[in-house]
Amino acid sequence: MIEAALVGALLAFGLMVLLRGVNPPDKTLQERIEELTAPSLDDERTVDAESFDELRQQLAVRLMQASKGEKMDQTIADAAAARTPIEVFAVDKLYGAIGGGFVALLVGFWFGLVSTLVGGLLVTLTGAAIGYNLPDFEVKRKAAKGRAEFEVALTAFVGLVSVSMSGGGGLNTAMTDAATVGRGWVFEMLQETLSDAQLRAEAPHRALERLGRNLQVDGLIELAGALGLAGDSGARITETLIARADSGRKRMISDARSAAEKRSANLGLPVGSLLFGWVGFLGYPAVVNLVTGLG
Repeated sequence: MIEAALVGALLAFGLMVLLRGVNPPDKTLQERIEELTAPSLDDERTVDAESFDELRQQLAVRLMQASKGEKMDQTIADAAAARTPIEVFAVDKLYGAIGGGFVALLVGFWFGLVSTLVGGLLVTLTGAAIGYNLPDFEVKRKAAKGRAEFEVALTAFVGLVSVSMSGGGGLNTAMTDAATVGRGWVFEMLQETLSDAQLRAEAPHRALERLGRNLQVDGLIELAGALGLAGDSGARITETLIARADSGRKRMISDARSAAEKRSANLGLPVGSLLFGWVGFLGYPAVVNLVTGLG
């Protein structure tokens, strides 16, 4: 009885750790302030292990770099697009590995699947590997959603810039004003990027291209390339931006129409099931009477 209670408690603990890795709790205000003041991740950066949290983050990041290898750049881009600090993401993966290993080992003991030390080690490593990779799916989902939001906001940004330039404003001023007028995390990121480029005396399209590559947003990379090409060749930037905004709006309408058609097509199965059940409900008494009469 005591052994069963102990195994149940350990199983519950493992499930809690696994759920913590897959669904991390919301950060407090103090944690968000610390994220804003913390330096960005760099490959050569070393984290001073002055506390347990810093040591844990260092271990988690190094483990993720070793496991991802060449895919580390893609992981950093996904975390940035999902607006998740890379250190937090690495710690969540570490929690997922610990929780997955605990759950797998306890389930193996509970059902009698583990009888030797080697078998227990293999089961634990398998569960840890599964738990370690579970947070990747959530980050990829958030990254895809973040990139889609960025594309939509970028179309509005280009439209605002083209309107400002049509009124006689310069490109740098128009982009700064458009980023200031807009609302949301995308416009805040664009405003910060343009402000940093102005302080470094850097061309705006180069700063936007770097941001697009860091987030892997194709629309921003294409916009930066068009701005750079228009500036180098002496072409009219206003016409380029107007054409870009128009194509972006058409693509958004096409995507929305495709999504609506896909959802409409998915309604066929539940509607068909509902009609089938309705016909069966109406025809059931007649079928019963027919079978009874024949009997």
